[in-house]
Order: sequence, then C-alpha cells, then structure tokens
Amino acid sequence: MNRPKILYVQFMMVGISIMALAFILFTFRVEEIKLNDGEVRSFNSGWLFVNYNGDSHSITLPTHNVPGAEKNKSSFITNQLPFDIGNNMTLSFSTYHAKVRVFVGSELIYRFGYDTQLLFGKSPACTAWHIISLPDGSQGKSIKIEICSPYDKYASTFNDITIGTKSANITNLIHRFFYSTVVGSLVLTFGITLLLLYFIARTRLKNNLALLYQSLFAISISISALTETSVLQFLTGNVLLLGYIMYFTLMLCMIPYLLFIKTVYAKHHKKLYDILCVGAALNFLICTLMQVLNILDFPETVFLTHLIIAASLILSVYTALENLLKFHDRTVLPFLIGLGTMFVLYMVDMMRYYMGIYQDGALFCRSGLLIFVVLPSIDTVSQYFSMIELGMEARVLKRLAYLDTLTQKKNRNAFEIEMEALNSQRNRSHVAIVAFDVNNLKSVNDNYGHRCGDVLILSASDVIQKSFDGYGNCYRVGGDEFVVIIEDYVANRTKACLDDFEVHLREYNQRNSNGIEIAYGYAVYEPCDKNLLETLNRADKLMYQKKAADEKPCEILENIKENANRSPLGAHIIVPRGHCHMKFLILSGKRLLTVLRCLVCGILAVFIAVQGVTAIRTFSSQRLIPIYCVKTPEKKVAISFDAAWGNEETQTLIDILGKYNVKTTFFVVGAWVDKYPESVKALAAAGHEVCNHSNTHPHMPKLVQSEMTAQITECNDKIKNLTGTSPILFRAPYGDYNNALMETVKSVNMYCIQWDVDSLDWKNLTPNDMVTRVTTTVKPGSIVLFHNGAKNTPSALPKIIEALQGQGYQIVPVSQLIYKEGYTIDHTGMQVPNSTANQ
Repeated sequence: MNRPKILYVQFMMVGISIMALAFILFTFRVEEIKLNDGEVRSFNSGWLFVNYNGDSHSITLPTHNVPGAEKNKSSFITNQLPFDIGNNMTLSFSTYHAKVRVFVGSELIYRFGYDTQLLFGKSPACTAWHIISLPDGSQGKSIKIEICSPYDKYASTFNDITIGTKSANITNLIHRFFYSTVVGSLVLTFGITLLLLYFIARTRLKNNLALLYQSLFAISISISALTETSVLQFLTGNVLLLGYIMYFTLMLCMIPYLLFIKTVYAKHHKKLYDILCVGAALNFLICTLMQVLNILDFPETVFLTHLIIAASLILSVYTALENLLKFHDRTVLPFLIGLGTMFVLYMVDMMRYYMGIYQDGALFCRSGLLIFVVLPSIDTVSQYFSMIELGMEARVLKRLAYLDTLTQKKNRNAFEIEMEALNSQRNRSHVAIVAFDVNNLKSVNDNYGHRCGDVLILSASDVIQKSFDGYGNCYRVGGDEFVVIIEDYVANRTKACLDDFEVHLREYNQRNSNGIEIAYGYAVYEPCDKNLLETLNRADKLMYQKKAADEKPCEILENIKENANRSPLGAHIIVPRGHCHMKFLILSGKRLLTVLRCLVCGILAVFIAVQGVTAIRTFSSQRLIPIYCVKTPEKKVAISFDAAWGNEETQTLIDILGKYNVKTTFFVVGAWVDKYPESVKALAAAGHEVCNHSNTHPHMPKLVQSEMTAQITECNDKIKNLTGTSPILFRAPYGDYNNALMETVKSVNMYCIQWDVDSLDWKNLTPNDMVTRVTTTVKPGSIVLFHNGAKNTPSALPKIIEALQGQGYQIVPVSQLIYKEGYTIDHTGMQVPNSTANQ
C-alpha cells in the first residue's frame, strides 16, 4: 500500500473513532439516565448569594464572576432543600482552590480545607469534588454552602449542584467524566507502550530517543488530564497531592514534547527548540520556588505555563508547515493534522479558562490530544520497525555471506575463515581434512540441465552431513566439491565415519534410481606441512586419484533427468528424503505498519464505542421505584403509621382515628407483632389495614434475595395468624430499597409503598409544626408517614385530620388509594394509571 492510501485509511479510522465518541457524547444525556442506585436531580435554581457584608442577590447555578465575592472572605449561597428528596441523600458539587463549609439549618454537616496542614501555598487543593451526606429529615430545611478562596476568580465561582444517593452521584460523575477518563487512559496506555518499545529498542538500535521523548510527553500530559477528572480523587482521596501533580506534569510535559519535535521533524530552528526547553525548565523551577516560598501560587503563575505551551505549539505548527510546503515532506501530514487539531482545541480551552469557565480545563483539547498522540506515535513506531527490518535484513545478508543457498551448508567464505583460524594455531596435529567431489556434475548439467545437477549436489550433501554429523564441519567449497574439517582427529572415529559414508551412499543408491557417485580423500596434518592448505592439497590429490578410478559412464543419469521432470515442483529442485531446506522470510515493515495503523485506530474506535455503550447501558438499567404517591383526580389521601419499637400511643391513635371515622394503614414489624399481639388484633378490629414492615427491621438491600423473602413471608404469616388476612402492602425499613428488593416484593404478589409527605414526628416536632408541615405539602394522592410511638403525634393528629377534611380530602387506607393494575410508576415514584400515562 502506498503512502497516500495509508494516510487515507489512517484518517478514516481516526474519523470513525471521533464519530463513535460524538455518538456517545450527544446521544446519551446525563439527565436522561436512570442510575443504578437512584436518580440525581439538578439543584441549581432558587439560590441566594450572600457576601461577607451581608449583601445578597439571587443566582442560578452554575455561575462565575458573582458580584460581591472577594478573596480570603467567606461568602455563601443558601437555598431550601426539597421536601421530596427522601432519606440517605447526598449533595454533590465541585470547587476550585477553596475551603468549604456546609450547614443544614444551623448544623454544620461538612467542612473541607480548614483542617488541611499546608506546607506551602494558600489553598488546600486544585479541583475538589464534594459529595456530602444530608442528615435524615433534611427535607424542607435551609442549606448554606460557604466558600472561602484566596483568589478572586475562584471565590466568585459556584458550580452546578446535584442531589441523589451517594452511589447515584458517584455514578453520575463517572458518566460525566467517562469520555475524559477513557481518552486520558488511552493516551497513558500509548505512552507506556512507547516507553516499553524504547527500552526494547535501546538494546538493538541507536538514535531512538524519539520513542523516549514521545512516551514521556504522552505519559505526563495524560496524567495531567486525568487529575482534572473526579476518578482519581475517588481512588486516592488526596486532592491536594493531585493538584500538585496536575501542575507539575503540565509544566514539565513540554520538555519531552519539544525534544521529540526537534529530533523527528525540525530541520531548522533547532536553537529555538532548545530555548523553549530551557524556558520550560526555568518555568517549572521558578513557579515551584515561588509556591514553596508563598510568594505566588501555581494558580497565579499558570499563565506562564500556558504561554510556553502556546509558543511550543506555534513553533511546532510552523515546523510542520515548513516541512510540508518547503521541503515537500508528505510524511509530516499525519503529525500536522494531529498538531493542528490539538492547537485549535487548546486555544478554545484557553479562551474558556480566561473567560472564567474553570471546570474541566482540557475539555476540548483532550480530544485533539488523543489524535495528536496516536498519529505521530504510529509514524514513530513505523520508523522503529523499519529500523528493525533493516537490522533483520542485515543479519540475514550476513548469514547468507557464509552460507551456501542450495545446500544450506557453510560456503567457501566460511571455509577460508575457518582455515585461517586453524592455521593461526601453533598445534595443528589434531586437524584432518576430508575432500569430496561429486562425479560427472558438469556432464549432467551440460546434458540434462542444472535441475538434475542440483539433485546430485543435494543428495551428496545429505549423505556427507549424515556421515560426519557431530564430528566434522561440512563446507561446500565449489560447484561439486565439499570439504569436511575435523578439528579433533581420532583415527578410529574418522575411519568409522568414512565407513558410514560408504554405507549411507550405498543405501541411498539402493533406495533411489537416481544414484550418485562421490569420490573422496583425506589427509591428517603432518609436521612437514607448512600449513593446512598443504594438508588440503594432499587430501585433494587422494580424492582425484579415487575419482579417476571410480568415475564411470553415468547410465543412471537418464533416471535422474526423468525423476526431475516428474517432480511436481516444476522448476524447483528435488529435495532428497531427510533433507531440511531452510527458507528465510523477511516481513515488510511498511505492510506491517499499515496493518498496525489500521488495527490501532480500529481498536480505538471499537473500544470506545463498546465500552461507552456498555457503560451507558449499565447506568441506564431500569430503576425499579416503589409507590410514593398516586396520580388521582379525586381528593384522596392516605395516612400510614410505622410500628417497629414502642406501643405507648397505639391505642390512643386507634381512639382518635375512630373518633373521626378514619381508616388508615399500619405497617408493623414481625417482632412488634410477637411483642404486642393484642394491639395487632385491636388495629384489625377497628378496621385499619395491618401491613408488612419486615420481620426484624433490617436494611433490606444488605440481604440476599432469599433473606429478603424470609423477612417478608415470616411477617406476613404472623399478621395472618392474628388477623386472618394476609397483607398485600410492604414498606421497607428506613425507606431503604433496591431493585432486588422490588423484585422480591413483586414475586410474593405485594406492592412496595413509600411516602411523599413525612410528618417528621420521629424528630419530636411540635404539634403545630407537624400540622403545618403535613397540611401545606399534601396533595391529592399523597401518602403521609407517621409513627405509632412518636411523642407528639397524638396531639397533632386530630388537627391534621380536621384540616384535611376541611380542605375536602377523603382519608383512606393505602390499599384503597393505589391502583392494583394498569399503571406505571414515574421517576418521582408517582403511580400513574395507564389511561393518564398515555395521554
């Protein structure tokens, strides 16, 4: 494949990767995802900003440059928590270089940065994500978030806030930074791979520093990018360390980058690269020193790093354009495309940063970084494999210089080197030489062709090798001549080898109609020999004498020709039985790297698409939600009581409800039934529903499904034994549920019930507060939560009943409020009849 086609395929695969990423980013929206452990909801409106002087004004999050906020002075935003958020909720938001305190009501529930021991610097961290647990019963209370930053631009920045369970908020952040984390991880993987290639290549090739420079750049810039996501904070918990790592890697990454460009692409202006490298090193030293001495912090000197990065990118773009336009070097095109993309997106991110948008400072640049790292990396690896290919070819050529290509035995060059080495030895008495000659090779070649001659040579080589294998080294020193050098001559063993030679030759001729004749002679080095050449000459003389005596008219040559012509190999030589013909295969580095380019880009696209969709499917798995309230056109509400511990007020509640002729639902625990069976009978006798609140009041999601089933069925059996009726409603202890519990409840043909109005009687609110809370938040279809053992419930209950009835509400048991079939439950927990849902 030629270079333009390689580029087209390369760009096409990168384009597919980008489209896959875009599909994930713009098709699946955070607000449309139902998370595994509850949904997150936006909490960005209705906030009031109050500065240190008490001046206030309304704001909507996220916002920056809020008027009135100043550095080193605490300001806060305040709001009222929603009434319908339930328990076990958390608040999630991020801050930059700021200390944080959070209050619910007057209670301090969270602080960050105030206890951090700073060795140097003014602020406790760079970007910090806060996931704050809200106390149970926080619904409707005021919340205050106080921020104090040593920098004006961060003191006046407030990011968006979400509410959800802890796992839901973490999952939301993982999804939010999924793309950023994947890209950063891929760049880091490329960097580590290049570093490994460098250490492999270092032992084989020189001048391969481009691999080292590019790997260090990819590793450092990817670490800097990853520290801006929330993932590393959740893994390490040390936001202060992550902040330092981000600034260190950002300042240092330009040094290997500039050295890489200078080594690979810069034909001129190399001094400018050296100057920028020195500038980047000085920037790191000066900024770090000022941070340590508390003169200026990294956030105050980061503009210097941004200038060096911008200057480096501009010089790189100029170098790439010069190579392309002036020197007509098309190999720089992938690098220019990646660099140009990264440069444009980097400038966009810098505009965002200096406009006051600090969240995810590498939002756009990260995409260009991936393209920039991948494309030049492929070219760098291509050059690496090309050098490896040249090295392989050199080794093969070196071997071929001393190897006979037909027989794969050592050739005359190797023979002469060996003879010279042996001649240099002072004691040569242990050396013997055996000379062989294949009879009538020239005649066979002239009369029947070289293919038949090759048959003779290969057969002779095979016979000689088998006879002297392990004792002497065989060389093909001429067209029909072979020599065996015996370095440790032993007369009896040499005679045995020659006898074996005669036997092997005879056996071969008996097995093959195309028989061969080989003459030989041997000589042992003697003191009268000036050198081993004289020994060889004596062996040759004896061999030619034998050849003259043994050479016969070759009537068998017709058979040789016939067998050669019948060979299915056509023009190829015939390889005798037992002969191992070695072949060399040299892979083309260009083809190998073409495959590598396509494979890497393809894997990148498939990996991101598959992993992205898999993650989205995981996040998007359907959340099963209990019934919190009911959508109904009638003014009906249900009052419910949980009975788990005490029993002091149960009879009082029965009497109050009887006075107003109100029937309600009591969710009772199995252990409470065992302890107070008469109260259970009294509830049933008064016409109230007695329903299931588990057997022992555990956190149900912590149980396996069989244990969940046991909790429900055992309580059902106890209630049925006393009332004669098996419950159809179940309420989870603590309001704590998950999909497994919802499926378990459904499997025993029951309905899982929560509430949308919490009286907070368990917090011992005053009767008037309870009345106000319930009557102002109730709506048609509401389910109100009380507890049978709460101290002030008997005092508040009559006023609540009178107020609700006065507003025209009919109070019914929960089972008479909910729909038994033909309904759906929306994301808020409202049970909606299908006829309404379809409208």
